[in-house]
Amino acid sequence: REGNMDELGRVLARYLALPCLLALPPWGEYFATVTPPPLSQLPMTSFTVSSAIISRYASTRVCCAMHNPHPAPRQAAFDLDLSPAAFITNFTLTVDGKVYAAEVMEKHRAKELYEAARKQGKTAAHVGTKEQEAQRFRVTATVAANGHVSFELRYEELLQRRLGTYRYAVAVRPRQVVAELRVELSITERAGIGDLRVLPFQPADARRGTSGTVTAPSAAVTAP
Repeated sequence: REGNMDELGRVLARYLALPCLLALPPWGEYFATVTPPPLSQLPMTSFTVSSAIISRYASTRVCCAMHNPHPAPRQAAFDLDLSPAAFITNFTLTVDGKVYAAEVMEKHRAKELYEAARKQGKTAAHVGTKEQEAQRFRVTATVAANGHVSFELRYEELLQRRLGTYRYAVAVRPRQVVAELRVELSITERAGIGDLRVLPFQPADARRGTSGTVTAPSAAVTAP
């Protein structure tokens, strides 16, 4: 996949990096370029989304935790579709209690860190996306036997108002039964809120224009 990384890397000027571990762009589609054990779906213990909207400006925090119950190391993958208007402000990876906080850096420096980590045999990624493509955040991490990993992604976006209303959407696709699945949203508008609707879950197939089952969410709306 290194050829793909070089091609995609040229279209972005800045990258997000986990020093000596990951080199990631601040937005866009992510692909890992490592050769770990075969990827399998690890049990997801929690998937939570917390968002605050103040005067149409949304700040979102997505947390995902996984556990490796197997007697050998396995890979855990976390991916999330983002709105084209969204931009990533922070990403944190925690593996068995060790925290790796990301930082924005110039792409050539990120490339150097990636190459150094790759030569040392460490888990590494250095990726980007072409403009106009749907934004997808994706990262993988190796989890030791009976180990735990958690991913925390923060992003922000200014919601567009149309005919006096705006829509906020979040991708929730754990692809498995999750013990704790929660989406929390708070909205603050100086002019007040005249109408609030919680729409049904929309499957990925429906967003692509094909048929799909729409599921009504179990939601509770409260006002202070």
